[in-house]
Amino acid sequence: MFSPSSSLLSLSPPTQTQRPAVTSFSSPEGDFVLIREIQYEPSVLPPNLTYGTDIAFVTTKSKTLDAQSSSSDLQELANQPTRFVDVPVVGDDKGTFSFIPKEKLKSKKSKPISTKSSSTFITKIVANENLAKLLSHRPPETTYMIHNVGRAIVWSDYASLCTRNHGSTTSLSGAIRHPDTLAQIYFKDAFVTCFDINSLTRDSLDVIVGFNTGEIAYLSLIPGKFVRLNKGGVIIKSGVTSIKWLPASESLFLAGFEDGSVLGFDVGREDPKDGVSPGMPSSKDGKEKDKESREAKEREGSPRREQREEVAFATWKSPKGSKANPVSWWAVGRKGITAIAFSPDTLHLALTTLSGHLHILNHTTDKLLDSYRSYFGALTCCAWSPDGKYVLTGGQDDLISVWGFRKGGVYGTVDRARDGREREGGLVCRGVGHSSWVKAVVWERGGAGGWRFASVGDDTRLILWDFSLPTLHRPKMSSHPHRRSHQSYLNQVSLSRRPAPPAETTHTVHPVMGRSEVAMLEPFMVKSIHDQPLTCVVFREDAIVTADRSGIVKIWGRPGV
Repeated sequence: MFSPSSSLLSLSPPTQTQRPAVTSFSSPEGDFVLIREIQYEPSVLPPNLTYGTDIAFVTTKSKTLDAQSSSSDLQELANQPTRFVDVPVVGDDKGTFSFIPKEKLKSKKSKPISTKSSSTFITKIVANENLAKLLSHRPPETTYMIHNVGRAIVWSDYASLCTRNHGSTTSLSGAIRHPDTLAQIYFKDAFVTCFDINSLTRDSLDVIVGFNTGEIAYLSLIPGKFVRLNKGGVIIKSGVTSIKWLPASESLFLAGFEDGSVLGFDVGREDPKDGVSPGMPSSKDGKEKDKESREAKEREGSPRREQREEVAFATWKSPKGSKANPVSWWAVGRKGITAIAFSPDTLHLALTTLSGHLHILNHTTDKLLDSYRSYFGALTCCAWSPDGKYVLTGGQDDLISVWGFRKGGVYGTVDRARDGREREGGLVCRGVGHSSWVKAVVWERGGAGGWRFASVGDDTRLILWDFSLPTLHRPKMSSHPHRRSHQSYLNQVSLSRRPAPPAETTHTVHPVMGRSEVAMLEPFMVKSIHDQPLTCVVFREDAIVTADRSGIVKIWGRPGV
């Protein structure tokens, strides 16, 4: 149990003595108002400034009680001071924990259950003392927020966090009068770099967590189970940079690594006993192929814009009947994966890398379909539009780029300029507004049938953009002698006609387009809203939620909500 001097977090609305630099910002639809700022005491939950904080939401459904009874019980709990207690953790590579206390043994001589963790992976789990009751009496639908800070994963009740002026007065004594924070899970000697929630198993809150050590944790929060994968780097000795559940799967997920590999895992499989399987591609395979291609071009002395860059792509599948991870392995290029995003049709995958590439793959066939390049520097984030027609990226060039997705290898009219010529590389437009690296992007539906997206970055700015093709500022198309149209290029390397690639292939990267050749998009709202570089932004129906590298999370209520 935490002592009274252990302050977990600061959840109070802005006051005269604790006021953020910005409490609202204006947009054409009205003012967004700061509802809640979540800030942790560094001595209790120290952040990691390298990896920052990410946020995810999930809504679970419960059939436990009727809504009236549940609301009454929750209100009673909300009126009680909240204490945090240690939760016993049993097991190391695979184990259990329980937020629901066991029934008291009848024997009076029975020894109390130890709350000390026996795991060398999870150092401790600290939970709201009433968490068992909160789970048992939760309403038919409950939205939870999960985010990472340093070495910990934090689980909170989102509805309680968003209650306006509910009088929560968290003091240095740690007395929290609303059960917003449900639990914190602390890991040993590893920083959380990424995580994802399974939407199919949301009622059990299944979460996968990646670490800078390369290890991966599978957490089933409500049942209280965990599994440790890639222990000690037995499969791959490289940090995890991005992790995503496979759509429509309860057990399969992909993890991107610092060495440019993307591995498929199954939470039901164990680590291989003798390391990686024979025939599995080394993490050096893609690097060596790329290095050879790069050195050859350097010897020729040709500038990048006048030569077609190639990227190596190696694939591997586990043998049938195998009971060990990994399920699959892709070696993509020579530098780290920065983001993974699945398309709405669940068939395609976007990858961004430190080498500045956007790769589009069909993950069901293990085929690399297209590779594009940033204006310069790494690409750090990506997101598909909800209709699956566009991919949004941000990176170290301080730019936002919108790419048209060519399903089946055929570009649509969205990739054509007004003169009818097809755009090289599927680049639809770029957005200028950031003064430093872009770290996160997200879409939502805008007005008049268009789309809206948000971006955040190291400049502490939240930028909102409206995206509609008719409103783009069209450039004058270049007549660069070395450029060829998409149709000419596709006639030579038609993805729809050529046979399936071998296990290892090289793929051409579409040339980079100059600023004068690309339509420009202007933002409609730019606001610096944090003191530290921003690392995450999430659109919700009731709010925009942001986070920065110091672990601070802010909830901005939408106008009229």
